Amino acid sequence: MNNSIIIRAMQTADGEIYKRVRLSALQESPSSFGSTFAEESKFGDQVWEERAKGLTVPESIGLLAFEGERVCGIVRGSPDEEDSRIGWVESMWVDPSVRRRGVGQLLMQELIEWGRSRKLSEMKLEVTSTNSSAIRLYERCGFQATGRTVPYPNDSSLVEIEMLLKLDAM
Repeated sequence: MNNSIIIRAMQTADGEIYKRVRLSALQESPSSFGSTFAEESKFGDQVWEERAKGLTVPESIGLLAFEGERVCGIVRGSPDEEDSRIGWVESMWVDPSVRRRGVGQLLMQELIEWGRSRKLSEMKLEVTSTNSSAIRLYERCGFQATGRTVPYPNDSSLVEIEMLLKLDAM
């Protein structure tokens, strides 16, 4: 793990930071997200400010990883729309320049702690089946594949696998 990495919760004033890291993520890893750079690069500043603000409410969280002043990773957590005991891991991304240095694990550990503090029973995520590095990271964090797959929305040749972490068993 790298001691120079700081993880902090997104704040309402982080619209510009969120825009920058999200667009970088969409450009660098397009098959890792349900949206596209072309779609989201059209959003105005007000949209980004509202999105950042939406990740600061008690039900949801946005976490940012910093190396010095530079944002180098992001992950979001939100409740399941049908079952508030379930949380979803969304939009996980680590800048390639700091991958394999523990940044993803730090983000996930912080998000799992958030899930525990919310008294969630489990956390789920969907990951593109070809993203073996991300799958290994999630497995190291205790997630297991459920066997459920869903089509990837932007490329019919890809599927996403669902992974689950039981929090009440930990």
